[in-house]
Amino acid sequence: MSQTSWSWSTAQGTLDHWLCRAAVEALARDLFASLGETAKVSDAGTTPPGFPLGASNETSASVISCDRVNELQRVERLLPGSSQVFSVIVVRGATWWQRIGTEIASNRGNKCDQVAGLNYRALLQPVAVATYYDLVPLSQDNLIGRRCTKVLARLITDGSSDVSYRHGAGRFGMLPGGTDFHLWVDSANGVLLRAAKLLRGHEVEVLEWRDLIFDGVLDSATFEPPTAD
Repeated sequence: MSQTSWSWSTAQGTLDHWLCRAAVEALARDLFASLGETAKVSDAGTTPPGFPLGASNETSASVISCDRVNELQRVERLLPGSSQVFSVIVVRGATWWQRIGTEIASNRGNKCDQVAGLNYRALLQPVAVATYYDLVPLSQDNLIGRRCTKVLARLITDGSSDVSYRHGAGRFGMLPGGTDFHLWVDSANGVLLRAAKLLRGHEVEVLEWRDLIFDGVLDSATFEPPTAD
């Protein structure tokens, strides 16, 4: 799980994000309360417009295209249960564009201006997991036709809530909160094929690849900035 293990140049696939909102919000509220802050977890950006926030289980999906070498990314976020695209994000180096409906936004190269929806990168390029987590291999597995190792990852903490905030669930592209995770680590290149946040041993938030292809040829038009059409 180090940068030296990133043996892929391009990646393309569909990422599913499932969560039990009640449990995830409870974990996040506990974390932010320990930091002396209040959290508006429902506004964290994982739920498409119009999706019922009161639902106990929520699922979203994104179609991902990524050229790591040339710093190009495209994310098409889908409405739940359909193939309809409700937003498109294109990243070219330090500049991003986002289209929602006919509205176009861009940071115009301002690195301080961030955009939600790029959490998939935490799975394709996991950073410093071994530094901040105790990792215990559990079993060998096979997901989406790829060999992998299922690992228990438990956050190393001195009891400081700040550690949980800075090095917690965000390292796996998830909402804040939680210290125990199951990870499915690709045997060939170290990427995470699946990541699950645990609460009392139960999965409460999951990111997993429905399909994933490495080192395919991506059309350059894929990474053109979105238009209002």
